[in-house]
Amino acid sequence: MRRSLLALAACVLSTWPGRAPAEGLPAGRLVEALEVVRTSSLRETSREELELRALQALLKEIDPYSRYLDAREWAEFDDRLSAELCGVGITFGLDAGERLPVVERLLIGSGGAAAGLREGDRIAAVDGRPLSEPTFDEVRALLLGPRGSVVDLAVCRRGSSAPSTLRVERRPVALPSVRGVRRGRDGRSGYVLDARERLAYVRISRLAEDTVLEVETALAELEREGLRGLVLDLRESEGGLMAAAVGVADLFLHGGRILSVVSRQGTTRWDASPGACTDAPLVVLIDSGTASSSEFLAAALQDNARASFVGQRTFGKGRVQERISLGEGGLVLTTGLHVRPSGTSFDRFADGPDLAGVAPDPGLEVVLEDAEREEWAHRAFLRDAPIAFDGESGGAGADRMLERGVEVLLERIRTETARAR
Repeated sequence: MRRSLLALAACVLSTWPGRAPAEGLPAGRLVEALEVVRTSSLRETSREELELRALQALLKEIDPYSRYLDAREWAEFDDRLSAELCGVGITFGLDAGERLPVVERLLIGSGGAAAGLREGDRIAAVDGRPLSEPTFDEVRALLLGPRGSVVDLAVCRRGSSAPSTLRVERRPVALPSVRGVRRGRDGRSGYVLDARERLAYVRISRLAEDTVLEVETALAELEREGLRGLVLDLRESEGGLMAAAVGVADLFLHGGRILSVVSRQGTTRWDASPGACTDAPLVVLIDSGTASSSEFLAAALQDNARASFVGQRTFGKGRVQERISLGEGGLVLTTGLHVRPSGTSFDRFADGPDLAGVAPDPGLEVVLEDAEREEWAHRAFLRDAPIAFDGESGGAGADRMLERGVEVLLERIRTETARAR
């Protein structure tokens, strides 16, 4: 069956509008095969579903990351690359008993606030799906969705004997791709981590359209305050736009190679020009959630000896992908392989899991337990959510990896100061 699907997929690709049929694959074979399966298969299947299944099977066979996205998935993919997400507009925790999500804060102007959600409400089900000891990431994935879509939440409220259902519209939530260590009364991120030592902290949650400008603005502000050293946090940074990775790397490098991409058309190279922050000591935090374009950025800084690296080995996705629109959906197609400035790859499928990703420097590995990672991710979201202000929001809290990063940064500052004397 799998071989048949792949053959059928080849026919699908050969007969798309604007493409000539591939040699040896008559266009009529697709029509004939689809009609036979549609009318004679034991399971009743639409032609649209057959085409989709064949295409997905082909893409999966060619590359582990290439895929077809339908209209809903395409819209969600666009949202992740923009500077906003669309959701119900709450911050939540997980209660200690059933670990159901509990509404902690309602975001200003959110769909949740408009639908009547209240702080303290427990969410027992999402769109009829009961929640059983979910993780933060699982709940977050269920609550996010395309702009204007609706989600039904089964809500348990104090004083009520049975859950009630609220229909909530997902609305845009402006979450910056660049974050600081805390959010001030004016809603702006604060990047100063240690005022006495003049240390700063910048976290990139994803590489979006606004990321380079946001980092550049933060660095200019920190330079005016006499920055001595910087922690760049790439933990759980899932990647995004390759152009943003190149742009951010360029801010920190005097020169040298940023990255190369090998494709069927040849090799394309990007080199750095002197950036805005090329001299201040730099420490980069990484973990297994650092992926794709965020790894391109990390590899550029590591291979150019620009920073110390603290944390865990990154995910190892060294593929370059192109978005190709097809009607209301589209393809996310792997078109190239990333090559580090050192000339090596870090892709887990090309090089194996033992060589995948960007590794922390020797002696600087810090492994967080799952509970620590979840708590850190939750605090990171709270720092920049547009909630009603009631004091400084989302301070750093206990963070072993950040603490180790600060130790390493201070060591670098002392070493470079002594060398300059």
